[in-house]
Amino acid sequence: MEYSSLSGGKYLLGKQIGKGGEAKIFDVINYNGAVAKLYNAEFCAPHREQKLKTFLQMPIDPMLEGQVAFPKDILYQNGRLAGFVMRKIEGGVSLNTLCSDESLDMPKRITIAKNLCALLNSLHHEGFIVGDLNPFNILVIPSTGMVRLIDVDSWHISIQNKIYRCEVCVPEYLSPSIANRMKGQTLKTLALSTFSKESDIYSLAVLIFMLLMNGTHPFAVGLARGNKAEAVPQPAELMKEYRFPYAKCPDGCRLPIYGLPYKVLSPRLQAMFTKIFSQGDGIAIEHWFDALHELEKDIKKTCRDHAVHQFREGLYKCPYCAVARNKEKFFSKKIK
Repeated sequence: MEYSSLSGGKYLLGKQIGKGGEAKIFDVINYNGAVAKLYNAEFCAPHREQKLKTFLQMPIDPMLEGQVAFPKDILYQNGRLAGFVMRKIEGGVSLNTLCSDESLDMPKRITIAKNLCALLNSLHHEGFIVGDLNPFNILVIPSTGMVRLIDVDSWHISIQNKIYRCEVCVPEYLSPSIANRMKGQTLKTLALSTFSKESDIYSLAVLIFMLLMNGTHPFAVGLARGNKAEAVPQPAELMKEYRFPYAKCPDGCRLPIYGLPYKVLSPRLQAMFTKIFSQGDGIAIEHWFDALHELEKDIKKTCRDHAVHQFREGLYKCPYCAVARNKEKFFSKKIK
């Protein structure tokens, strides 16, 4: 397949290498290190083309070019918008996959979280708002912990008093300051303002929690013993109500059997998570970075049985082994 472009060049596309709800991703044969995102026909609206053109006009710090898959050219077919070209990010693993990877030790998790803080802070400094910040559009280079962002065309950007909305979200990462206003509306129709630096930081806090807690969502719960309810309260529901279970577990619920104890986190991080998830209070990115750095220096213990189990000073038993034993007991009872 060959496509013309805004720059006047021609792009020859090869095999499909990815797929999402709005588009498919293809290799670009005649340009090394590039991939193309082709929208499904219903998403080729004029406002999307203008948003892509705005990205091309915005000055971008060269330091960010290597970490973010910014649009580099716009693709057309028969004079109509088809998609765009971006830099190919190789060797990355989805943050969603890494969060629950039990072979990833705490120091590496902290490094990834710190790198994510640094990148988001740089983007905010340049005037960008991510909006739909979730672990599916974040890639990590496992060997270094460096993070990369994809799906940039969905970002919430503002330039010269013109706002191009982020129109999508994953509810489990959406700030309640936005979710509680929707009430049947969509992000396409909800009155502005919607996404902001503060909402990005809320999503960042969810991601940091999941990284440090082996993939456990901060609002995940299970039903307490004896609870005959048919449905477990869902994270997105509890988020909107600021019912952070590590501060006060909802009646009839318990913390997840697979989750690490809250004490694996430093007292400072515990207080920060409790504040942002129970009250919605904003906490500057710099404070998250500093708290992570403090925790990093405090990781001084290693489990005698499993070298990957590293934890902070002040804990006397391996919390990872304790969780494994709890899960084993729980599921053995279920089987009986």
